[in-house]
Formats: sequence, structure tokens, C-alpha cells
Amino acid sequence: MSMSDKGIKGGQMCLHTVFRYRLIDARINAGYPSVFSAATSVPFSQETIYRHERGDPLSPFSPDKVLIYSDEYGEPQLLDFYCRDECPIGKRLVQQRSRPRRANGKPPPVNQTGGGAVGITT
Repeated sequence: MSMSDKGIKGGQMCLHTVFRYRLIDARINAGYPSVFSAATSVPFSQETIYRHERGDPLSPFSPDKVLIYSDEYGEPQLLDFYCRDECPIGKRLVQQRSRPRRANGKPPPVNQTGGGAVGITT
């Protein structure tokens, strides 16, 4: 599978459906009913905003763009959604935090052999 098949192009990501809808909702909630009105505050052209919202691979998304949209639309939750749903590092961190923990705070060991207890002889 190539990097473009995974939604990554040149170190930047193409947005998936859920985040794109969150971006559109953030724009509308900020009082910008169209990409034309949003372009008056966001430092992107109308066409670029439209492409970001469509998830166009020709207009890849990067964390710095999420910061701009979050600030301009007044939607700090965009950062959470992006990190959790789009960013490979954020996805891994969410998975690690959701694993069960032992009393000492460390995750339980993973049995790589697929069998029973390791190191026990009869």
C-alpha cells in the first residue's frame, strides 16, 4: 500500500469523512455559512477551503492548517478531533491510553507465543 493510499501525501494528510464534517460544522458554527464568507477570515482562498472540506488529495492537510482553522473558527475541539482521528501519532497515543493498566501503571505483558503461561514447567 503506497503512502497516498493511506491518505498521506508528502508528509501531509488527506482528511477522512468524519473530520471533514467537523470542519464544515465548525465553519458554520463560527458564523460562516459558505466558504466564500470564511475566506474573509481564514488565510486560505475560497477554493482551498472548499478542497479542505472535501478532503481533496490535491489540497493536503497538515497540523498547522488545523491550528489556523481552530483559532479562526473558535473551535479548539478541532485539535482534539484531528489528533485523535487523523494524526498517526495521536491515534497511537489514544490506543495506548485505552489499554488496561496494572496497579503500577504499566500495561499488562503481551503473550507473544499465543499459548499459556510462559516460563512455567510441570
